[in-house]
Amino acid sequence: MGVLREKHIGHDTDIVYVDDGGPHYAKIICHTCGDKFVSWASKDEIVHILKRITSTVDLQVPYTEKDQAKKLGAKWDVQSKIWYTDLYNPKLKELVSNGWLTQKSIAKYERLNNTPFPIDK
Repeated sequence: MGVLREKHIGHDTDIVYVDDGGPHYAKIICHTCGDKFVSWASKDEIVHILKRITSTVDLQVPYTEKDQAKKLGAKWDVQSKIWYTDLYNPKLKELVSNGWLTQKSIAKYERLNNTPFPIDK
């Protein structure tokens, strides 16, 4: 699948719906790269992306700390190639206190969910 190519992970991207009955449901556009087309996406890929970004928060976990992050409930998204955690993770505060949650991730969560981040940063 690989909707977001590695080069665009962490960039400001948008989903543009083009459901015209064809095999593609939407296209991904990268604004950081000057509104460049990134990839076509199926409906299943879009559902996966939307589910994950509204109920989770992205983490920036160094490779050397991945095992510690896993113990605290962090997960690796193979499609997007990024670490994340569920908002209902009971160890969310510990993940935040390790410095793996970036201000960019918090701002993205607040923009997408139209609500403040649920714990003190």
